[in-house]
Amino acid sequence: MTLPKILIIGLGFACARDAVSQATNPVQENQPSISISLRAEHDTVKAGAPIVLKETLTNQSVHEFTYGKDRYHPGCPFDVFDESGKFAADKRLGYRHGRLDILQLARTLSPEELAKSGFLTGSLVWISLKPGEAWVETCDVSGFYDMTKPGVYKISSEFHDPESGTAVKSKVIEVTVTKPE
Repeated sequence: MTLPKILIIGLGFACARDAVSQATNPVQENQPSISISLRAEHDTVKAGAPIVLKETLTNQSVHEFTYGKDRYHPGCPFDVFDESGKFAADKRLGYRHGRLDILQLARTLSPEELAKSGFLTGSLVWISLKPGEAWVETCDVSGFYDMTKPGVYKISSEFHDPESGTAVKSKVIEVTVTKPE
């Protein structure tokens, strides 16, 4: 494997939404440390209007929970499905399903284009939550997915809890997109 590929793969892991967790106490009995709730600002929107979601991560453990998020390449890490059950189409270059995808970029851009794109820069921001504390993040999901076709979209979120080794999932919410006037 060449050095640029190793760097790209390494950066891809570093840019992951739930890249690292730093806890001082282990989780007991594989219980997740985090719970996720997801809600839309509006359940019904006109095609082309912003679709804003709020995701709340709550520390369910008895100890502080810390995780890293990419500062320079924020994503919108939600799974968005159209009425046929297929992922809604991606809108942003380098993103797949609302998440930065370095491997896809490496396949579609030349090494020179990739270096100039700024996608290879990255820095983690650490978010620490005390027991019971919550972090709320807002995302315009329509900026990452093409949701201009009228219909009902099903949206969910998933967070890999590195402490318990489990995938924590939100409930599925629905947003109805109507025809513009």
